[in-house]
Amino acid sequence: MSKEDKTKKAAGVGAWFSALLGKSPQVGGLVKTQPPKTDGELSVTDLSKEDSVKEDFALLGKFLVKFKSKADKKVAPLKEAGSQKLDSLVGVSGDISDKPFYKNLLKIFFSVFILLILIFVGATLFNTLKGERREAPVAGELTPTPIPFEPTAPSVYAKDEVILQMEEDISVLEKELARVTLRENNLNPPRLDFNVNF
Repeated sequence: MSKEDKTKKAAGVGAWFSALLGKSPQVGGLVKTQPPKTDGELSVTDLSKEDSVKEDFALLGKFLVKFKSKADKKVAPLKEAGSQKLDSLVGVSGDISDKPFYKNLLKIFFSVFILLILIFVGATLFNTLKGERREAPVAGELTPTPIPFEPTAPSVYAKDEVILQMEEDISVLEKELARVTLRENNLNPPRLDFNVNF
């Protein structure tokens, strides 16, 4: 792609974006204006500028048609090979099911399979209705292993006079707060009559 094509493409994208925002297209920083048509008809270029979304959908449609045709060309041989393999497998299974011995064997197999499913569902329903639930047997009393106690050295501040005084003040304050009565019965709001009819 040449440099000129790239600049045209960038200008086209810029013009498209400007048209979406409702601005007039700009070329090289200058606003491009066209004289109005005198006969009252719009040219094809004016229609494409006025309806750039419609033009974009048309381009998308063309792209999808090309993509579909290319994909069909590449997938067609694979599709044909797969259908041939499927036909050969269906032919083999058809040969097996045509013999009466194999037909009876298939009927017995499917009957036993369905019967096992019904027995399982019935046993499950019977146990839930009966209310018995089996619990896993416990091998014995399990006791947790105790964590060994490792004494640590006390903090430097454990015997500090200021810290001990603060702890004592806090405990005194907690006791005083516990004794204070915060509820005052004479400050209750008046009782309201909620039986209001209109």
